[in-house]
Amino acid sequence: MIDGANRDPLPPAVADALAHLSADDDLACPDVRRLPGGLQGGVWLLESASGRRLVLKTSTGEQLLARRNETTALVNALVRHGYPTPPWAYSGITATGVGYVVMGVVEGSTPTWETLDLPRLLDAIELQAGVAEPSASTWSDYALAVVSEDSDAIRTLRQAGDATSAVADEALDLVDRLGPITLPRRDAVHGDMGLGNLLVDPTGQISVIDIDACGPGTRAIDHAWLYREAITESAPGSVARMIRRSGESAVGADAFRSLVTVACCELLAFQVRRRPASTRDPRIEALRTCMGSLG
Repeated sequence: MIDGANRDPLPPAVADALAHLSADDDLACPDVRRLPGGLQGGVWLLESASGRRLVLKTSTGEQLLARRNETTALVNALVRHGYPTPPWAYSGITATGVGYVVMGVVEGSTPTWETLDLPRLLDAIELQAGVAEPSASTWSDYALAVVSEDSDAIRTLRQAGDATSAVADEALDLVDRLGPITLPRRDAVHGDMGLGNLLVDPTGQISVIDIDACGPGTRAIDHAWLYREAITESAPGSVARMIRRSGESAVGADAFRSLVTVACCELLAFQVRRRPASTRDPRIEALRTCMGSLG
């Protein structure tokens, strides 16, 4: 099977997922084209024999695969609660360990802070409250572990140079001064909430996309990720204040400040794994400003 956009052979993971989906006669031989986005397995547009237009995403990450059934159930619960994300038509794992989800096509464009109806998005995040089932592993557990001496993120910052090691020191000191915190575990968490994972149609309706890492935890993690983006991308001050109020309402001021610190460390560690940081790297200064903005 080939990519209909450029006639190249499909990646093995995509071909494997399509073979798994071929039990549905309508998807036995779809037209397949790669769409922009999807840093991991890519995003693929399928047009079925009957003319249905669907989006396919694949993944091979162990954590995503281990939570596939849990995530599918959580996405279904969110859709039932009116959450603005496309329902999943199919999801599963192939015999070779490729996870996949197939959902309807969402029309719209990526918003800016100036064009986004932020109150509408914050209302949508409130729909994530309390919809998750109990779980042994949650986004809240992950967040609490990020800013600790033995975490992957802190080790990465320590090893990447003096400038990033100083960020690690600041983060550890801040979290230590805040003291122990307890985070809710029964909300749904997107896990990468930001403008790049939103689409807005001409009427202003928001769709939340790339939700395949969704899991239980506290929705304030999504507020913290949004807040980090607002501060580091110089959004209007009213935007950051509105997000902060919502995040603090969900978990309290100290816990939200801790989560913003987590968001900053997690992003910087991810960035320096892809491209080493220099001493006066603007990414470092932006994230240090964000960590200090709630003081």
